[in-house]
Amino acid sequence: MYRLKQALLAESHFFDRLLERPEKIKPNAIKSTNLSYLVAVHDALSQLDNLDEVMRPVGLPPKDGQWMAQETMLRSHSVKVDLVTQDERVWIKVIARNTKAFRHEMAGLEWGGDSDSDDNEEAPSSLLLRSSSNSDTSNDSDDDVGDDSGKRRLTQPSGFKDLPIFKKAGQFLKAAQAHRQQFKAPVVVFAFMRIDMQANDPFMQWILDHLQDMGIGVYLLDQPGGLRGCYQPLVERVFGPDLENITTASINLDVSTVLAMVSELAHHVCAPEDVEGEPLQKQAVIEAADPILPRLRRLLQGKRLFMVQSAMDRLRDIMSVVAGPRERLRYQQLFPDRSDLFLEAPVARSPLSLDDLTIDDDPDRLWTSLGRPPAIEILPDHPSDRFLRLLKGGGVSHLINNGRKIRTRFTDFHATIFGTADRHQMSSLTGIQWVNHALTKAGITDTSILIHEPRSLAEQKMHTNSA
Repeated sequence: MYRLKQALLAESHFFDRLLERPEKIKPNAIKSTNLSYLVAVHDALSQLDNLDEVMRPVGLPPKDGQWMAQETMLRSHSVKVDLVTQDERVWIKVIARNTKAFRHEMAGLEWGGDSDSDDNEEAPSSLLLRSSSNSDTSNDSDDDVGDDSGKRRLTQPSGFKDLPIFKKAGQFLKAAQAHRQQFKAPVVVFAFMRIDMQANDPFMQWILDHLQDMGIGVYLLDQPGGLRGCYQPLVERVFGPDLENITTASINLDVSTVLAMVSELAHHVCAPEDVEGEPLQKQAVIEAADPILPRLRRLLQGKRLFMVQSAMDRLRDIMSVVAGPRERLRYQQLFPDRSDLFLEAPVARSPLSLDDLTIDDDPDRLWTSLGRPPAIEILPDHPSDRFLRLLKGGGVSHLINNGRKIRTRFTDFHATIFGTADRHQMSSLTGIQWVNHALTKAGITDTSILIHEPRSLAEQKMHTNSA
């Protein structure tokens, strides 16, 4: 809401300055205000109960398909999405103009004049009404020839498809393709907050029909079902009926996610003083206030789980050194064909030995609120080309990130893990808090990476018996 508040403050200051010298107020000064637009934005957002952002600037990718950082995209060419809702899956552009304004815009195109002019309200109507008396009598086109009763028919004026609103619609659709959610473009809706369902204007109907033909959802004032009722069927058509589902059917798990799944701290939280080390103590405090497993369960339930080979190799190395008995057993159930490589390694200290639990131990006891997940399948390393290009220099004109397109912290390991999921159009789950921000800044704006709080292996550092 920050951008909306700032815009309203700017309008308030504008009117304050005008009122300081009311004798100097001119009609053009009043017309220049954005207040009607801001009121329309407020009217639209008041219909939404799941608002993600207001007035978001969105960069358009370059036409030639070349790489461009997000900051450069925003400076070069961007659109402003007035309302983002439904977990980023719906973009709404609010339009405060009425039918009269669109008719004058058409007049500006026909006559080469100012499309914003309001000087002659009746002028555009002459562009819409054409009778057979003004056309060639030999013309058989139904567009121009009247019927037997002599009634006039309406035809689309020349230049109709050059209206600025259609250009704007094309830009929104292009931007949506570059900012996909779950590898699908967000639904774009144009909300006409000053045009109602009873307008019955043929010129306006042409505009609405053409927008819908382009793939834009259209909302009119007082439309049955409201704004949500307008976009809901469109969202369900694109993303499926279960709008609570924010991932793809298959999910790529990062090392940090599997660590959180098997961590004894996540399954049996302890007091901070009952675990060694400041990082684990901080995680214990966070876990007590906001348990991680219920969120992971919602995301993983009913999904097919995968892990990239490089991530699996690193996870195995970590588990072989740090994991306690319960943590190892959970790992063994997640990777039944690959877990025997280290299970014989000694455990430094634990209140429980491996003899106390078996592979068939009660899942409710071992997995607690997470429930026993399905076995994780392994994907060969095969990152997408665009993730590999992030590690190269190429067109970068200034020396940042050691000449790469993304911050130095993003390594070839990250490119392999998230790039492989990108190639397979698969959502990724990770505890790496900065990865989405880094990718977005580097111009990768359409990934499907979900972030959760990290949980480390803690069983060997815990002092309580959680059996």
